[in-house]
Amino acid sequence: MAPRAALLTVIALLVAGCAQGDPPAAPKVVEEAAPPPPQSTLLRVLVVNDEFLPVWGATVRVVGLGLNATTNDVGDAFFHVPKAGRYSVHVHHVRYYPNISKIEIAGEPDAVHRVKLRDAPPHGHFREYRFYPGTCYPVVFASNLTGNGECPDGPSGRSHARFILSKGLVEAYFEVEWEQQPAAAPTMRLEARWPGLRFGDGSDVQRSEGGSPVKLHVPPQLLTEAHGVNGQVAEVRTGLSWGQPVSANVYQQFEIVGIFDYFTPAPDVDPEI
Repeated sequence: MAPRAALLTVIALLVAGCAQGDPPAAPKVVEEAAPPPPQSTLLRVLVVNDEFLPVWGATVRVVGLGLNATTNDVGDAFFHVPKAGRYSVHVHHVRYYPNISKIEIAGEPDAVHRVKLRDAPPHGHFREYRFYPGTCYPVVFASNLTGNGECPDGPSGRSHARFILSKGLVEAYFEVEWEQQPAAAPTMRLEARWPGLRFGDGSDVQRSEGGSPVKLHVPPQLLTEAHGVNGQVAEVRTGLSWGQPVSANVYQQFEIVGIFDYFTPAPDVDPEI
């Protein structure tokens, strides 16, 4: 057989074999599972001043959720809230007037909610707000039988607040509020002290008790010059009310609010300047 004829015969046999074989398998398509729905919505708060410059070190609080944060060096504070909706946000900084804003969250991941603070004067009166969410763990109080019924510290941290204060304190207000849990005490007490200092009436602690909210006012006549020194600590404790002979608490979440009024006089000015 001529070489050309032999070559044509081999090609014909190969083509016939390919035609009779199974077609190649189609590529498999792998379907990726849809990501789970988000469990929270991001809330970004940008705090700026009158000149629209970022304010760092401001305290930002989402009311009703127990969420607190401090703005970073570009003025941002981030929170994860349960869902889109309308929230009340409190912003405080010692150099600015407090701001309370209503923020509407629609769920956009890149949304920025700007809050502008107004400059407070460098001297005069100003007010500072502090918040502390706590938990009261199991405790029993029986008059003349057990301890004082103060809420004990637990695995999540201490049950009392310690606020480091600014200079020039002239008045203070405290409040503890809660939504009563099952098997929790219906009434509580609130105590405020400045460790190492006595009040103007000679006492070392101020107290109040009752149902939620329990309020306590420390007026100017009870605060001494030592209370107004920069960096003093106000310690606020909660516990079972002493108004009942026997009371008990199994588990109770609460929030302590401290409101502090200050007065700082204008600094002396050198007449030569």
